[in-house]
Amino acid sequence: MQEYIDFLGKQSPYDRLDAGDLERLARLVQVEFYRAGATIVGANEDRLAHLSVIRAGVVHVVDRGRVIDELGPGDTFGQISVLSGLPPPLSVVAVTDTLCYHVPDPREFLAHPERLTFAHYNILVSRQKLTSGAADYGLRDVAEFMRPPLWCSSDTPIRESARLISEAHQSCVLFETPQGLGIMTDSDCRRLVATGDVPVDAPVRTIGKVPARTVRNSTSAAAAFLEMIQHGVHHLVVVDAAERPVGVCRVFDLSTADVRDGCHACVDQ
Repeated sequence: MQEYIDFLGKQSPYDRLDAGDLERLARLVQVEFYRAGATIVGANEDRLAHLSVIRAGVVHVVDRGRVIDELGPGDTFGQISVLSGLPPPLSVVAVTDTLCYHVPDPREFLAHPERLTFAHYNILVSRQKLTSGAADYGLRDVAEFMRPPLWCSSDTPIRESARLISEAHQSCVLFETPQGLGIMTDSDCRRLVATGDVPVDAPVRTIGKVPARTVRNSTSAAAAFLEMIQHGVHHLVVVDAAERPVGVCRVFDLSTADVRDGCHACVDQ
């Protein structure tokens, strides 16, 4: 395991983890070898269960038959699918014999998963290309894809909050706290309440995230999607110019809006 700690601790963004989280991550590593020519990830297949760090070898990132990036030792791929819950948008093919370290969704195991912010996901959706006016659909305001916010008080029991979410056919609820805006998602309930870690009568603030991550309503849909991927969240609270919450956008709202195809168009410019 020390080999995994030593290697990952020298690679971005894993070098931002403290010693405890780095060890937790290393304990999760599964090693897999791929022969040259093997398809490691197939585009638009099922959501990936793990992200991959290249230990040795070279891979090509392929978009509809065209090589758009080359990755080598220390590079990570698969994080788009793992963090967003969506099918992988691109294929990854081993150019040489390749050894990979596979790691499951780190948000479920690390004390400080927010430190794993992936600055970009290679040529496909670099920040510059996403915001440079290349894809009309992806550059529509995120406000066009948001849903009305659902509210409760921070003292509302989790059981009641979950009922509100279900009845409103929503996936999250917002609440105010002295520390700022909070959000509880249906996945928070499944992860913490269903496992018995938190009682259902505890206040919603017990499992909600404070502060909730926000995005300005004038932000492009593609840039908002990138924000979700970078920070590993499935929801963004949309705020107006006065920082007042006006809606909520989910990663699936953006994916069904073909924002990812808009990102592909950015590459073609």
